[in-house]
Amino acid sequence: MASKKSNYFPLRLNLNEVNEEPLDFNSSRASGELNSALESLIRDEDYKVEVSFQKAGNAYLVKGDIDTSLPLVCSDCGGEFNHPVRHHFEDILVVQAPYKKGDHASKNNHAHEWDEDQPQCTYLENPVVMMGDLVYEELALQEPFRPTGKLDPKHVCEDVRQIQRDWLSIGKDQPLEAEGKAANPFEALKSLKLKS
Repeated sequence: MASKKSNYFPLRLNLNEVNEEPLDFNSSRASGELNSALESLIRDEDYKVEVSFQKAGNAYLVKGDIDTSLPLVCSDCGGEFNHPVRHHFEDILVVQAPYKKGDHASKNNHAHEWDEDQPQCTYLENPVVMMGDLVYEELALQEPFRPTGKLDPKHVCEDVRQIQRDWLSIGKDQPLEAEGKAANPFEALKSLKLKS
């Protein structure tokens, strides 16, 4: 079956309007639907987002691809670089009212947690999906814990002794120790004397 495509797609998607035919959402910097939602993550970098929703019984299958880059600060030298992101994601969305106090399944978050062989899915309390939030969360999860500029061919880490940043000062009175040679933390105790 051919999927529905349109140049206009609401940023608030009601899953009840998705039928057996896939519903596609495409966005880019030029079309601009997600520019304000992603601004805090990617600033003015180009992006391309493709997301598809399909009904699967009482659930919804969402598949997507995000192609952009995250402007980050290198944890080695403090220089700015662009971390490329090419991320594919798939998830199953199930609309289910939240459990009330005293429900028989209240001991677990959800019944699917009882059996580890069951597929993982995301439970929603209502059928409205905010596209900006969905793409933002998927993209934010791609930010590395310790970003380094190794994946950006334009970035070359500077020598730490030569770094000049407004927000970083190494200090002139305390020169950097040679690598592998640690300062003795007990040196400060030499000048301490007990009062008698």
